[in-house]
Amino acid sequence: MLSNDNFNFFQSLKVSGIICGYLIGSGFSSGQEILQYFVSYGLWGVGTAIVAGVTLMFMAVWLLCLGKREDIKNPHEVFKYYCGARIGAIFEFTAFTYLIIQVVVFFTGAGATISEAFNVSTFVGSIILGGLVIFTVLLGLNKLAVIMGNVGIFLIITVISLVTIFLFKNPSGIAEGSNLVQNMDILQPSSSWVLSGFLYETFNLLGIAAFLPLLGAKATSQKNNIFAGILGPLLLSITIILVTLSFLTDISNVGTKLIPMLYVAKSVAPIFGTFFSLIILMAIYSGASPMFWNFCSRVIPESSSKFKPFVFILGTAAIGFGAILPFDKAINVVYLAYGYLGTIFLAFIIVKEVRRKLGK
Repeated sequence: MLSNDNFNFFQSLKVSGIICGYLIGSGFSSGQEILQYFVSYGLWGVGTAIVAGVTLMFMAVWLLCLGKREDIKNPHEVFKYYCGARIGAIFEFTAFTYLIIQVVVFFTGAGATISEAFNVSTFVGSIILGGLVIFTVLLGLNKLAVIMGNVGIFLIITVISLVTIFLFKNPSGIAEGSNLVQNMDILQPSSSWVLSGFLYETFNLLGIAAFLPLLGAKATSQKNNIFAGILGPLLLSITIILVTLSFLTDISNVGTKLIPMLYVAKSVAPIFGTFFSLIILMAIYSGASPMFWNFCSRVIPESSSKFKPFVFILGTAAIGFGAILPFDKAINVVYLAYGYLGTIFLAFIIVKEVRRKLGK
């Protein structure tokens, strides 16, 4: 039985915010990720969001509780626990590569956002975002967790507010948009809306598997972990559904934009365009920072004197690569590949959790 004595609502809320902040990266906040994985299926995209949310709830609860139950100290223990030493090492390496590739994609999103908002070089956005991420990682994990928790909740509230206003400008356009989108040339991860929802969360699985157990280990009780693991995905799913419906109301325009959310913001009010470009950067920052810290700290311990120079050199290289990649294609190819790899890893998690429950 779980004790209520150590339940801390605000601690759970902070972890929920970290989950949201971690997952609301360049693809989500720009709208391109939502366009491909949800909106492209029309009204079925709502079902896709539900599939994604339920999948994430299970993953988040399992990983957070694992951290507390097994007192996880590093990501290596996570992959070994679920897959054994040899196969776990393969997944650990795959997750390791995912972290830095995802950071590069995030920097690509920052470059595309600033370029579309202010008509400047993609290098400008990549440099601004990259500089903030590098500085934050140098602050260390404790400061990083506090920042991410606050940013995540703020982003959810901001995105919900914006898309709700846009949605009510033309709510009757949802049905028409659902029909129009079927004939539009929008990239999709799969021909199946169910599989798309599943892949949406599994492409994040290897990344959060290396991060959430460390947060779960610090919780005052498992009830905190369970609450946070449910609340974070629930907030994210509600947001995705609202974004999907709002995009469908004007899909003929939204579907042609590299940064759809920027178009939505400008449509609500021109001044929001500039404001929301900064919000998108904040969202990218909230996802890129923990991933970059995770990667760097696993190559060189944070306590080492070589850690800070390594962070700076690698961050600079990631900025350069991020500025030259095509954003929409980067999301489609990279996320799809890691989605299928994450699906295999999820199978190991399910088997392990089921066997643990049956063992009890």
